[in-house]
Amino acid sequence: FTYHVEIDPAFRNGLPIVLHTSVLTSVIHSFRQQGHKYDEIHDMYPFISKRTIIGADKYEGFLDGVSAVG
Repeated sequence: FTYHVEIDPAFRNGLPIVLHTSVLTSVIHSFRQQGHKYDEIHDMYPFISKRTIIGADKYEGFLDGVSAVG
């Protein structure tokens, strides 16, 4: 899932974004937590492939798991 994410300290203060976009991965994950399906998110962001949306959501889920442990 990390190949769907970009982190650049000079952009968005280094927060993870969906690769080749300015969309924060946390925004994608938030939509999923609110109950939106991947297809609905893709309809909101048609320039992001469904596969990349899933990868961004899984990345944020991984971060949630890591922060819950630590």
